[in-house]
Amino acid sequence: MTPASRHPSVFPTPLTAPIRPAAQTPLTASTSLSAHSPLATPPKRAGHQTRAARSLLAALAAMAMLIAIGLGGCGTETPAGDAASEGAPSAAEGEQGGDIDNSQTTIEYQVQEYGDGEYGPGPVEIPMFTYDGGQPAFDATDHKNPALEAINLSIRNELLDPLNASAGSEDQWMEIRAYPFTSPEYLQVICTMATFPNYGDDGEVFSWVFDREANQWVEPEDVYAAAGLTGDALLVAVREAFEPENDGESVVSVEPAAFMYYPDSSAATVPVFLVEAKIDNPEGDPWRGLFGYATVNDETILEHLDPAELFDPSEPDQTDPPLAYARGAGGDATPALMFQLPLDAEVELTDQGEDSEGNPYANYISNDSLVKVTIRRGSDVAATDDQGIFDQVTASVSDAVEQNGSWYLEPSEETSTAYTYPAHVFEYDEGQNEDLWNHLGLYFATDAGSWIVDAGMDADNYDEGHAIVEDWLKHLRLVDPA
Repeated sequence: MTPASRHPSVFPTPLTAPIRPAAQTPLTASTSLSAHSPLATPPKRAGHQTRAARSLLAALAAMAMLIAIGLGGCGTETPAGDAASEGAPSAAEGEQGGDIDNSQTTIEYQVQEYGDGEYGPGPVEIPMFTYDGGQPAFDATDHKNPALEAINLSIRNELLDPLNASAGSEDQWMEIRAYPFTSPEYLQVICTMATFPNYGDDGEVFSWVFDREANQWVEPEDVYAAAGLTGDALLVAVREAFEPENDGESVVSVEPAAFMYYPDSSAATVPVFLVEAKIDNPEGDPWRGLFGYATVNDETILEHLDPAELFDPSEPDQTDPPLAYARGAGGDATPALMFQLPLDAEVELTDQGEDSEGNPYANYISNDSLVKVTIRRGSDVAATDDQGIFDQVTASVSDAVEQNGSWYLEPSEETSTAYTYPAHVFEYDEGQNEDLWNHLGLYFATDAGSWIVDAGMDADNYDEGHAIVEDWLKHLRLVDPA
């Protein structure tokens, strides 16, 4: 079988965006060719088969597009002071008058450990809100912002105090994960907390939402009440939207836990409710799970969320140092890769880092070991000729690759259009006989250098491996590496 005869169609449905030349301003926002980016599958429990959950925010993004172009109505109304739904309100005033400036208010971390401190294997991430207390507006309150001090006290009570109480235990440890979201209107942080080991329990979820313009802590109970989701009404709403993952499962009870505002100022503000539900499973033990619930234009979304990765890693703020969602195996920060595998790719990260030239890379192998993938920056300067592309692509191959007729390369207008960067599709063979791997991949010339997605398929299982690779190459995620 020659490479030319196996040359596939690996191109996503073209978008309407123009192709970027290689020397253009980098992307300013995370984009994806997929409307729904799945989250990692939660751990399986006895008698409970989980399915890969979508990112709730990615699902909302599709609805938000309808709002933005005027095909739907407005989102759920939110409390007074919401800049997204009411326009930019005047700045809040301190107790002695004078505007409060929250432009420098940020979310930082009073504890951030990954198995390297006093709190066990981690991760442990405890946020705090910091602000400029020297403003005249705070003269009457001892230079403290009462709203933010109340939030920080709540964080201490809900997260830090239980963590300190559990410190030193030889039998149990706690994991606390933070997901911050920053917008002109709001500072938001969602936190999950779980004690290990446990059985059949996703843990707890908390949220702290600060309205920057109104200088107001927007508390969950007020938002649940405004949406009419209290008591039995919340239970009924979740039961109606619940889709059993196994036959006979049913919602026994629902507790309101947290919320966040969908972080997209271009659309009406949409509250996303994070609830803790107890699920009865007639074929196994009952279990407690975290669910996301939202309604837009009479469309309801209910998703079972993964407590170890509540959101698509590209959705929260990208921090320095990175938080757990932006770290790989062993708690190390993942490389800044501009092109990434779809979130539902069933792979194991085997190696990551930077090469001797400082180019980031990550190596993966599929769960069934039929496919291995390298994603890397080939160079900070993209190659413009076939030999240069060949050299950059094969630099990551362990065995020597000779141009013995197996090398195939051509520009791809379809891929260039879909991903909005000049692209080539390539094929080559690695090894021989029982060690033969067929490679298929994409080479992109961007303003951030050349980027290579190189997938090798076990030649003995080519058809099955090829189907996997073709799907991945159609749904790569494009993320700003800055």
